[in-house]
Amino acid sequence: MEKVNYVQDLIVAAGGQSSLARALGIKQQSVRKWVTRGAISPERTLAAIAATIRIRLENQWEQILLPSAQQLCPQAFTPVKFSYKNKQYTVAP
Repeated sequence: MEKVNYVQDLIVAAGGQSSLARALGIKQQSVRKWVTRGAISPERTLAAIAATIRIRLENQWEQILLPSAQQLCPQAFTPVKFSYKNKQYTVAP
């Protein structure tokens, strides 16, 4: 039976060691140690899984959902220009 390397799967899903480390607030070297050991410390496992899911959802928002929303309601993504007390302002969504 082949051993499943869940550490590498999490790293790939998160977009790389640096991305996962940034999401967890740790150094990239710590994530590299997980790869070397082939395991994540028990106290970090759930946090690593949650961070990976969050990263994936953020990527889906930017790549899939946001463009769809822009097509459905383009006025919601158009900058609004206005003046107040003789000053011009632009508010970008």
